[in-house]
Amino acid sequence: IKMITDYNELKKQRQQQQMKPIARNLKPAAPPKFTRITPQDGEEECLGKFQSNVISHHSVHKVRITHYEKGINLFYVHMEALDANLQNMTSKMQGIMLKNLRKRPSSLGMACLARYQKKIYRVAVAKSNEDLLYLCHFVDFGFSAQIKFDNLFYIPHEFVAINAFAMPFCLTALKNVSFQANITEINYFFRQITENRLLTLKCVPLDGKICINSH
Repeated sequence: IKMITDYNELKKQRQQQQMKPIARNLKPAAPPKFTRITPQDGEEECLGKFQSNVISHHSVHKVRITHYEKGINLFYVHMEALDANLQNMTSKMQGIMLKNLRKRPSSLGMACLARYQKKIYRVAVAKSNEDLLYLCHFVDFGFSAQIKFDNLFYIPHEFVAINAFAMPFCLTALKNVSFQANITEINYFFRQITENRLLTLKCVPLDGKICINSH
């Protein structure tokens, strides 16, 4: 990834292109830690939780970024090799008979189906708010959104058993790098050069070598 080292050049480019700070996340991100939901009488027991895919260090994969949560410090990717599996699962979910939850979910990370913008998604309950609103994490895309209780549904076991498709990553080997641009500008340019592109990702330990390149 080519970094801009001349700050005057950066300012000139921003003026010419009328650039704005990155602020285009799909929805507000999930909190770093789930907020505990206090169990009450009549609440639903946990029906299962999603598992994540685990990939080995130094393995190389073709990926696309699906959600920019904290710019270079946290973003979610889809593995190209699993695209067909995701499409197949998504198609099946759109056609199933939905069954509303009878009781409020009380378990952190509880797996559910959610209706969002007229489509059905897999979500994990992250936080309970007032007026029966729940902050839910969309496990196959990485973003979060407020979902009304009436739009949460039981999830068949076959969909719980499938690992979450969105995988969290960050750029590494940046601890000792000195940037003349601020973090908002860095995140903006990172999104500009990676969005909607097929990338090569190398999984490395934190503070290892740079792990993602654009092609």
